[in-house]
Amino acid sequence: DGPLKVEDCLAFDQMHYLGEEAMNETGNALKAEKGKKLMDIGSGFGGPARYMALKFECEVIGLELQHELVQGCTNLSERMNAQLQGR
Repeated sequence: DGPLKVEDCLAFDQMHYLGEEAMNETGNALKAEKGKKLMDIGSGFGGPARYMALKFECEVIGLELQHELVQGCTNLSERMNAQLQGR
């Protein structure tokens, strides 16, 4: 039990081309770091946003129109102790 880790969810949380590799390249290109704020528009369940928040220690706001996806994002983010605000 206990909190989930990024690695626990990679198989379904990073369902885009190049997965984790793409997220690391994006984080480096954005100079993501502690104290920096990012926004993910159309964030769905928040996988990429959660990854950035946890791996790069930055604050991320995920914007999503579908309320059910925001609820799922919030639930997973809380279980992973991610600084991600789903809206």
